[in-house]
Amino acid sequence: MTNRSIAARKFAAHHNEEVTHRSEKAATAGDEATRRIENTYSRAAHGTIEFHQKLLAIAQSNVDAAFHGARELVGITSSSEFIEVSTKHAREELCAEVGDGMKG
Repeated sequence: MTNRSIAARKFAAHHNEEVTHRSEKAATAGDEATRRIENTYSRAAHGTIEFHQKLLAIAQSNVDAAFHGARELVGITSSSEFIEVSTKHAREELCAEVGDGMKG
């Protein structure tokens, strides 16, 4: 073999190793990026689920309070009773809102 042939083979072998090394690095970087994106979306999905669960709990609490207030209003026979029940209901709701605000 001539010196040129040997040099060409060495160059080709080195070039092939370099391409393989860079391809492996790119694949590793791609895998890492994919893992990070999956983790980000997973956290976002869990956060969205928790948010919707809290919204549903708030809505349920509001519906329960409205029905409770309506049941109390059904038996009212005077305007003073109406004011008393309405004030009591408003006070309970305000205390519940302030209490929830203090929790988080």
